Amino acid sequence: MGVIQVKLPDELQEIIDRQVAEGRIGSGAESLVEAARRYAEDLDLEDEFIADAEAGRYRTIATPGDAEAYHEHVMTRLRTRLDAENGYSRPQAGWDVPLREGWSLPSRHGPACPQRR
Repeated sequence: MGVIQVKLPDELQEIIDRQVAEGRIGSGAESLVEAARRYAEDLDLEDEFIADAEAGRYRTIATPGDAEAYHEHVMTRLRTRLDAENGYSRPQAGWDVPLREGWSLPSRHGPACPQRR
């Protein structure tokens, strides 16, 4: 393992000292190693994002409708994956399930429920 000596600004040293005193981290060295590890991960992710963009693997979201459509796309993929992992088959679009009077359709905000009056 390499050794690097660093003089920290007082405010960072105070934050690290406080976290050690509170038991959130074991030592200042642990804190700096974790910070460096996270920074390295961020750099790797940034490289992946750049490579994806350069390869044309991205979506342009220019309107609230675009954002909603992308949200629905992602949620559908997530539900499909979770259903497959749990061995469940969910009915697809065009459900022919009658609603109880006064109930609303399920939304991304929660299950079907009585409408407030």
